[in-house]
Amino acid sequence: MMLTFRKVLDIDLTSKYSRFKPKDDEYLEHMINKISECPFLFDLKINPSSFKGFHVELFCSIDCDICRMCYDDDKHFAYDMNRPEYARNILFDKKEKIKIK
Repeated sequence: MMLTFRKVLDIDLTSKYSRFKPKDDEYLEHMINKISECPFLFDLKINPSSFKGFHVELFCSIDCDICRMCYDDDKHFAYDMNRPEYARNILFDKKEKIKIK
């Protein structure tokens, strides 16, 4: 049985929340092609996010954050690295506003 490590990427198609320029479908295609060249990757899933881009799940045979450092939304990655290990690599499909009274 082979160990599987799951990593997530939050790819935003807008620059509203990032210091980097907006990304487009061409960028996404280039990114997937580069990631697919990794010998440790054995599966990936791409789903549209409910807000402004795509969620990419990577399934790898080693525990590595290189793809996240290269391609993940900068704020998503920074916040994720400051969480405890058990609370990392979580994607949110739905946002809810909560009004505190």
